[in-house]
Amino acid sequence: MGDLTDKELKNLKPRAKLYKVTDRDGMHAAVTPTGVISFRYQYRVNGRQEVLTIGRYSAEAAHKLTRAPEALEYGMEVSLAEARMLLARARRQVERGESPSKAKVETGDDRAMIYGALLWMADKLQSDRGERARSLWTAKGKQAFEDG
Repeated sequence: MGDLTDKELKNLKPRAKLYKVTDRDGMHAAVTPTGVISFRYQYRVNGRQEVLTIGRYSAEAAHKLTRAPEALEYGMEVSLAEARMLLARARRQVERGESPSKAKVETGDDRAMIYGALLWMADKLQSDRGERARSLWTAKGKQAFEDG
């Protein structure tokens, strides 16, 4: 198919199973049965096959001005042009022997750390010895919402 265009991306329809449409330089658009289109980069680093989800396609982002490269992060909603900028970044990382997928996790996203902390706290709250955790959580929650 060659290089994808915004028009082609907008015309992609969901199917019963996920399918891929090739773009270039190892990037493809993955279309889920729910119609979500994500850009993915398939690469090999240190002898290992890996896949990086560059971001989710946003038709609205395609109509806006392209953001500066330093404002872009893996995993955000992006236009096709922005996905290609992130692809170039990922390809440079692979050329240096770095895994863009691992760099994404390590440098990352505070949301993953917050989510992990919430899971840990939920486990503590449900445990046999969770009374202390429950009382601390309740007290801190009340304190956060008191008028200061």
